[in-house]
Amino acid sequence: MKSLILNENSLRNSNGVKKILVLYAKSGFMGHMVIAQNYAALLEKAGYEVRLGDAFQLDGKTEVKTGNALYFWVIKNAPWIWQALYMGWLHIPGAHFFKNRILPTRFKQTQKFILSEKPDAIVTTHPVATSTVNYLKMKKKYTGPLFTTFSDYHTQPFHVYKGTDKFFLVTPEQIDDLIKLGIPKEKAMVPGILVSEKYYNIPTKEEARKQLNLPGDKTIILVMGGGKGWGIDKTIKTLANLKNPALAIIVGGSDERRNEIELKIKNYESRIVTFQVTGFIEPSLYFAAADLLISKPGGLTSTQAFLLKLPLLATSPLPGQEDINIRYLLAKGAIALEDKKGFSRQIDELISSPEKLREIAENAYKLAPVDAPRIVLETIKNALYSSNDN
Repeated sequence: MKSLILNENSLRNSNGVKKILVLYAKSGFMGHMVIAQNYAALLEKAGYEVRLGDAFQLDGKTEVKTGNALYFWVIKNAPWIWQALYMGWLHIPGAHFFKNRILPTRFKQTQKFILSEKPDAIVTTHPVATSTVNYLKMKKKYTGPLFTTFSDYHTQPFHVYKGTDKFFLVTPEQIDDLIKLGIPKEKAMVPGILVSEKYYNIPTKEEARKQLNLPGDKTIILVMGGGKGWGIDKTIKTLANLKNPALAIIVGGSDERRNEIELKIKNYESRIVTFQVTGFIEPSLYFAAADLLISKPGGLTSTQAFLLKLPLLATSPLPGQEDINIRYLLAKGAIALEDKKGFSRQIDELISSPEKLREIAENAYKLAPVDAPRIVLETIKNALYSSNDN
């Protein structure tokens, strides 16, 4: 696939190199951080000076740890609570005041970091980061452009702040969502979720399998569950009951989770399906090598699969954000959804039907961010290098 990254000298200015801060907040799952890293890599290659900052690392480590523990307990034991909060927070009295005035004051070190860096522009990939920059703009302490990225196939109002100059959206439908929230259409761009450059320069399936030392004549199923290995145990049990031979590659996440999975698969090894377990990996080659991805439908993971035309069978969605992703993606025919009553039969049917897999992959590719690097770079360049700056 042809690279869409612009020449590294294309955005240099005679007055020097512009400095861009990419600000995120690393929470329980890794998507916001990885998207921030993707933006940083793209911008650095384009010739900008880039700094990365993690608001949760700079502020409130204890609070974040406690918050993450509570979040995972709720989504596991009382998911309906999180579902109600996720889309219904606007109805909570004082919610707007909290997100604009209270939340950012909890991140004083992040504010100091931003002001000490003196960036020419800021890109945010997490609502806490956006809230903090928005607050500084309200106080006129930061006056440069703010670019905010979305990371799901729906609009979460908590991510929308008036101080954002440009929103990098995932779907065209989100433009209407922003308008309903009082954001002018001119502030909306739709590049999709920015993925790593590796996904724009991927080898063929045959080449990827050779590089990974994987069999060229076997169906390969890639199984993921985010940094926590969410929902993988059930999938392993299901795969062991397949009637068609396959190699299942399990991406376990953390070392602790990987060890748990390795112990579990010993109970499910069969002559039909063999298992291979990895920890944290850069997955682009595995995406290129696989025939089917079974994963929770996170925004970043789904987008990576869509760009490489890897069919996605969605399972174990996180309540709230990923439930809503599923509804949108199913309506577009871009994924298959786990059949809870016949999961192993469903997988057998999919891997035995190249036509069905191809149909899902082609529908998904229509949503892929094929032009995201160009859109992002041109938007930021236009904001930074105006006619008054040349």
